[in-house]
Amino acid sequence: MPANRRMLIVALIFGLIVAGAVFFYFRQLQQKAKVPPVEIVTVMTAAKAIPARTIVTEEMIAGKQLPKTAVTDDMVKEGKEALGKVTVSAIIPGEVLLKPKFAEKGARMGLSFIVPRGMRAVTIQVSASTGIAGLLKPGDFVDVIGTFQFPQEEEKTALDMSITVLQNVQVLALDTGMEAKEEEEGKKATLPVYTYVTLAVAPKDAERVTLLLEKSPARLVLRPIKEKVKVISQGTTIYSLIGKKPPLKKKSEAKKVAPEEIKWLEPGVPGLPPLSPTKTGEPKPTISKGERLVEIIRGTEVEKVGVK
Repeated sequence: MPANRRMLIVALIFGLIVAGAVFFYFRQLQQKAKVPPVEIVTVMTAAKAIPARTIVTEEMIAGKQLPKTAVTDDMVKEGKEALGKVTVSAIIPGEVLLKPKFAEKGARMGLSFIVPRGMRAVTIQVSASTGIAGLLKPGDFVDVIGTFQFPQEEEKTALDMSITVLQNVQVLALDTGMEAKEEEEGKKATLPVYTYVTLAVAPKDAERVTLLLEKSPARLVLRPIKEKVKVISQGTTIYSLIGKKPPLKKKSEAKKVAPEEIKWLEPGVPGLPPLSPTKTGEPKPTISKGERLVEIIRGTEVEKVGVK
């Protein structure tokens, strides 16, 4: 074998050996620097702009995947953590939802967020006796009673009547508090004191409450829990209270006078009334031959005319 050919074969063998060594060297480096798989976590973002003080609904939010290393504890990871809550500040589209930007629908966001849909909030002033002795709590249901005076024309007196104006009305707040307060353990219980009670009523009933407060103090009556039945009442007067019948109305003795009364006047005819005397200065009525004189009375006016 020629020397040149032998040297070529030896060089080729050494080249293969070097190439294999380099390959295995880089293979080992790659295995040492192997990156572990990235863990993905889903977080919630704003699907559109959400104004402040807005109740969050499903169409307002959307999911987005982020590396777990980029996710913080205050991010909203499930839709139920935001649905039904109220935004504290405005949120822009695509913004990752953060828990501090939401509040529970209720007291912290104001009374308007706890008024039932279609209802109105009205406030009445109460005392210990008219307000259930301080035992009411937000969420209770009450009836509202008022006392009125009805004039009695013939007796020239007024008849008092108490009647239930509203039934099954929800208590929203006491004074400025919209949440029931629990007594601290070990602390001596004291009677709560409140002066104003805010109720949820229908728009038409808000007008009735307004008129009631103009005419009478309102008295609240607490209803049992979950009782929805409404009672039909005609009200209570002093007579029904003591079990007696009201006195009978006196019949009017005033004589009914016809709007127009006609009297036939013919002096000297038996059975007919005499002619009314003519007032001083009043012209004497003139009648033609064959006519009779009649007196027409219209209320307080008297007219004498001749008729055939």
